[in-house]
Amino acid sequence: MIVAPPPRSLALLASVVFALAAHADAPSLTRPVELLGCEGLLSPAALEEALGIELGGVEPEVRDYILRARPEARLRCTGNEIVVEVIADDGVALNESLHTAGLGLTRFVAIAIVESIAARAIMRPPRPVPPIPPPPPPRPIPRRVLDAWLSLGGGFSTGGTPTWGGGAGALALELVVRELVSVHLDFTFGGGTLEVVPGKIVALQPSAGLGVRLGVGRRWFRFDGGVSLRVGAAMWSGQPIASGVTGKSGAAPWLGPAADVVFAADVSRRVRVRLHVEVGVPVVSASAEGLGMQLARLDPIWILGGLELAVRVTR
Repeated sequence: MIVAPPPRSLALLASVVFALAAHADAPSLTRPVELLGCEGLLSPAALEEALGIELGGVEPEVRDYILRARPEARLRCTGNEIVVEVIADDGVALNESLHTAGLGLTRFVAIAIVESIAARAIMRPPRPVPPIPPPPPPRPIPRRVLDAWLSLGGGFSTGGTPTWGGGAGALALELVVRELVSVHLDFTFGGGTLEVVPGKIVALQPSAGLGVRLGVGRRWFRFDGGVSLRVGAAMWSGQPIASGVTGKSGAAPWLGPAADVVFAADVSRRVRVRLHVEVGVPVVSASAEGLGMQLARLDPIWILGGLELAVRVTR
């Protein structure tokens, strides 16, 4: 809210004289000032003359702004108040309210219009915020060409006729090509006891298996399945419980094909926990004999299974 100052005749006369000198090349508004409800209060001709005088003394940057933005002015007179509104091509409007009381109202309004234009001219538009570039797409993780895993586990072993059972331990080395095909070599040591008529038989079965698997992985889970050939030895030891019966020991080789499945879960990038189950059929079977009869044999199948902890040994 700007209140008109009391007139000062000498200062007003001097400013008018200097302004008239620059009035010849003063910039002008695009169209005459629009007066709304100002009849009898302001003269359009007198206002245009006063506005031309004031525009003649503006700074060069205000002059350039008038030529560039083509501002327009509108006055709304309501009671004892005049609202000055300046609109430019940039769409920004500046409003200012003036009291109608006091002498020199026409020049006072002209000054208010010019000051509004000058205020808009020195405003700096906000700097545009540069767009944030989208993050680069994630680079695909290439499949590893070759991985080597060393695993150690324990579980159970069973099979044969009559059916026997016991524990088993395994140490395995697995080479995985492009996370799809793997070749594995394992060493397994199983053992158990079998109750027979004259006593019991203790069996130890070291073996080695060589095989190939196909696998598929998704995130932290992996499934593999394949075939292998296992060869081993059955070492029997008889422990009689009846008097007059002597226990004997012996060993016999065996071999046969097998099928196995492996369910693996990643604990970390280099460690996995695996569940391994293998089922095989002896084509060369071992048997234990005593008292002139066959007491036990390995066929028709054997089953190995257990949990394994696998560690990646390649970087």
